[in-house]
Amino acid sequence: MTHKATTSLLLTILLLFFHSNGFSQWQTYQSGIPDDLKTMHFTDCSTGWVAGKRGYMRKTTDSGVNWTTLNTGTTKTINKVFFIDAATGWFVGKDGIIKKTTDGGTNWTTQTSGTSHELNAVYFVDSNTGFVVGDDGIVLKTTDGGSTWAVSSYTYGEELSAVILLSATTAYISGKEGILLKTTDGGANWTLINTNSEETLESLAYSNGFILACSKEGQVTRVSSSDVVTHIQSGTSKDLNAIHFIHGTQVGWVVGEEGRAYYSVNGGTSWTVKNISTSSELIAVQFLTTTCGYAADEDGRVYRFSGGTVSVDEATAENVVLYPNPVTDRLFIQNSSNLESITIYSTTGQLIQTISVSGNNLIEADLSELKSGTYLIHLKTASGTSIQNIVKQ
Repeated sequence: MTHKATTSLLLTILLLFFHSNGFSQWQTYQSGIPDDLKTMHFTDCSTGWVAGKRGYMRKTTDSGVNWTTLNTGTTKTINKVFFIDAATGWFVGKDGIIKKTTDGGTNWTTQTSGTSHELNAVYFVDSNTGFVVGDDGIVLKTTDGGSTWAVSSYTYGEELSAVILLSATTAYISGKEGILLKTTDGGANWTLINTNSEETLESLAYSNGFILACSKEGQVTRVSSSDVVTHIQSGTSKDLNAIHFIHGTQVGWVVGEEGRAYYSVNGGTSWTVKNISTSSELIAVQFLTTTCGYAADEDGRVYRFSGGTVSVDEATAENVVLYPNPVTDRLFIQNSSNLESITIYSTTGQLIQTISVSGNNLIEADLSELKSGTYLIHLKTASGTSIQNIVKQ
């Protein structure tokens, strides 16, 4: 074989390798976090935040291309940042710190946590109700946006790593030694679910009636609403750090060591590889739609998914046209005769509005009562669900 032919063959093999592993479908951006990025959160496909050690936080409003530094007013490590919309968010971290912003991160106000324990995760279901969890089994709850925090009744002393709320009354918490807790009364009482695992459940997600958690050696734990536990191998022996499912769908992602990234289109029953070209540890993942998602590694890089849809679901309503977008009061949904349902969710997964489906080719929806911000509209047909962003002005 000639040198030219050999070179051509090698290039072909490399191209096939990168395509099959999904590397070419991730764009890499430098967030500017100097080291040890801990957390990432996006409220829409353009606006997101990253944070880490020494109180560093940066924000993007152009899908990760450019990042600006925010003054958090602390040098403590930030372990988790969470926003319910583009303006209102919280972060938690070392020495019991909790801070809140109402202007997208320009200014931060300290809230009194009442503890010096390290706080590892925060989650709000709306602007008032949220939980914070941390070391030594600390669980805090607020019903007034964080103006006051109270210790929730929980007696296990292990480190807690993640929390997710499905409503103001139903929440799950995970942590070391396979701990998984569930409340259905707003945290007054907690039930310990036997996960048959001794590994830390690092991150929590929700899909189609199931809670999902990820842990070491590629394991995904899937828990039904009746607390039946199933352990699933994602396809790697590497440790997994973060899991996220798109609200209202069975499409989700899990990421971990050495750029490992996998997606599922069936609620976590099975997983397909779409690795990221990095040797660094991926610590966060979030998808807003099946075509818009982000991951972040511990070295400050943010990766934007640009590979198109990962599921046949996105094509099920591809001919549906939404206009105007941004919308002020009336949204028109054209080519809608095959739609079975239309629902609008907040970017944190709260059901905001259900739109009547008439079977007509054009539907006029009244969105005048919606607050300004970004929402996800779910367009369901017989063969799947398409999710699109809409902006209410």
